[in-house]
Amino acid sequence: MNRTNSAKTLKVLVTEDHTLLRELISAHLQEATDFETHEAATYQDAMQSIAQEGPFDVILLDPAMPGMYGLESIEKVVSANKPGNVAILAFESGYLLIEQALKLGAKGFLPKTMHATAFIHAIRFLAYGEVYVPAGFLDANGPNGQSKVTLSQTHWAVLDGLKRGRSNKEIAREISMTESVVKSHVRAIMKKLGADNRTHAVVLANRWAE
Repeated sequence: MNRTNSAKTLKVLVTEDHTLLRELISAHLQEATDFETHEAATYQDAMQSIAQEGPFDVILLDPAMPGMYGLESIEKVVSANKPGNVAILAFESGYLLIEQALKLGAKGFLPKTMHATAFIHAIRFLAYGEVYVPAGFLDANGPNGQSKVTLSQTHWAVLDGLKRGRSNKEIAREISMTESVVKSHVRAIMKKLGADNRTHAVVLANRWAE
């Protein structure tokens, strides 16, 4: 476990039965300044952690770890961790399971192949109550039958900063880009979503992700 002195520390439970991957994810989160990490290798361990340490701001849930029994177990984890959020941690090959998990209350899907920087921003986005799925993962139809807007992982990283009220300069520092490039990404996001301002862009992005 890693506990920071940040006033906005986010509690994250990493569930993954492969020890190396679980430890790599936890170590990566520990490099940030706003995470308190816990680990579980089985469904039983995860439920025990929720009972003793939860609710967690975000649970990264491996649907294939020992003790998991499909959607039934996912639903139980989602219910036990309320009002915290649960995100499925898996490979993209399990589309149908992930789609159903989102319908049962999971708030996101993080591929195990996801870029490390985007991974951090996605978890923060989830922790603040938003929905996160990779661009283009779900079907091509958005609200009211309109075509779904495609947002890149960089766009989601920028949106994470917007959600937290960060300036372009602060976002640029966080994701290792120049301020001018971040500014161009903000303009592109607003144009794609048809947003009137930065706050409106975050609200619309959430709707497209649902």
